[in-house]
Amino acid sequence: SGQRCSWWRPPWFISRVTANVLKMSTSKRPVSHGADADAPQQTEVRNGTDGAEGSTTAGRQSTPAVLWSRALLLAVLGAALLVQYFVQSDPTLGFFHEAKHPERRAFTQDELSKFTGAGDTPIYISILGQVFDVTKGRRHYGPGQAYSVFAGRDASRSFITGEFEGQEVRSDVTGLEPQEMKGLLEWRGFYHETYVFKGYLADSLYYDGEGEPKALLAEVARGAKEAERLEAIRKANRKKHPPCNMKWTAAEGGQVWCNEGYPRLLVEYEESLLPKDGQARKAKERCACFETVGWSDLRKVYKGCKPDAQSCKVVKST
Repeated sequence: SGQRCSWWRPPWFISRVTANVLKMSTSKRPVSHGADADAPQQTEVRNGTDGAEGSTTAGRQSTPAVLWSRALLLAVLGAALLVQYFVQSDPTLGFFHEAKHPERRAFTQDELSKFTGAGDTPIYISILGQVFDVTKGRRHYGPGQAYSVFAGRDASRSFITGEFEGQEVRSDVTGLEPQEMKGLLEWRGFYHETYVFKGYLADSLYYDGEGEPKALLAEVARGAKEAERLEAIRKANRKKHPPCNMKWTAAEGGQVWCNEGYPRLLVEYEESLLPKDGQARKAKERCACFETVGWSDLRKVYKGCKPDAQSCKVVKST
């Protein structure tokens, strides 16, 4: 798709070092026989009388030079692979990524605004300050198409709000809920997988003039992490208190029931790790099945329903 680096191939000097070290490690160390250092080296003796074989091979021994060469080779290879891992896993890394892909650069807002598809020009969009070439999706992003509002600009907030006109078409995502922050990162991941990553929107809300991430980008990442934490809590709660069965018809209205247990209107509080100033804990209600008949302010019996009933009509509050 153009947004992932190809697998790293070792530079010539690493290949040369590897070959030399392997050559040194497989060579046999000369063995001295007493004072006669010039005597021929005998590495194997055969006893021809009984066919048995005996060996006086001194064995392969690693000299300090070989050991140091091996250590150097491992260090160089390890460093190269580590760099490649980070470059592949995070295209927002500036120096290494730009070195391998010099065409990926910083865009000003004026430059980005020229790529709208008008006059058969390429179409670029930006989400969270990252710029993508979406020209192959011209039927979606081209002039007059459904998502042309995204062309030539950063309209990150509209990916969540669905607002395509007026003041709401903007880049700033401050104040969005954690789940919405997570949704933005999923959208950005979609563009990395589907289209071509071209660079960054410099001096924007998300990157400075040098292409370094700003605080708002870190806030989005924290929000996404928080969304994952809250979802884990919800899953645990649903496992502990399974949701009710529900149905609604125009003729009969709503109904909730439990195959096992008793339906209750359960009040759950989600305490975010990213509270906003003056914001109280959020309370959410859902129908859950309980094994016992008891009830409380957080475990309410449905209006007009008996506590031991397994099925209840849902009466809308007026």
